[in-house]
Amino acid sequence: MRGFCFWSMGKCFFGGLAENEEDLVNVLLDGLSYCMAWMTQLYIVGQKYRGLKMAERWIGVITSSDEVTLIDAEVGASGPIIIQADHSLRLHSGNRATAYRLIYQQLSDYVRDQKIDRAIVKGSAVSTGGGTRLVHLHAAELRGVALCALSGAHRVETITKSHVSKTFGERKVDEYLKDDGFWVANMKGKMRSGSREAAILIIASRES
Repeated sequence: MRGFCFWSMGKCFFGGLAENEEDLVNVLLDGLSYCMAWMTQLYIVGQKYRGLKMAERWIGVITSSDEVTLIDAEVGASGPIIIQADHSLRLHSGNRATAYRLIYQQLSDYVRDQKIDRAIVKGSAVSTGGGTRLVHLHAAELRGVALCALSGAHRVETITKSHVSKTFGERKVDEYLKDDGFWVANMKGKMRSGSREAAILIIASRES
């Protein structure tokens, strides 16, 4: 029955191209070969692009005792990373609890409004300079506030500077921070040199 329907449709649409049934068969076979060729090409193209991902919005974040530095970038599967913004959020003077609440609100609003997909925060490290000082404790407090505020992103993680040095490239982080050529090759857009440590969190995370 299906063969009869296919034959009837073929006669209806292609009958004018054939003088007899033998010619009609040849026309139908040519059309089928043409369709199969197109389907093959579509399959090849689909396989080629199936592994590519759409660009996402990532942020790299570092904290000091009184400031949050944030690099916002568009990150694709390959190619230069496109900087969208370079921000510094200063902690207000006075009551630290109130200042933390303001920083929390700024960061959580930013993640929501900019539709951030991933946030990478520089993690804590053991001090090698003679013990922990008050500024280190304040930086840790602000880092905790930032992590809570950034939880609105789909993925939030911490990476230490030492981990990046061990797992990314063949040099230490500080060497990359001083290499202007590295930044020209890997990131596009305006960024302050002091924000590079936040940016390398994004670069290293994409390569991991």
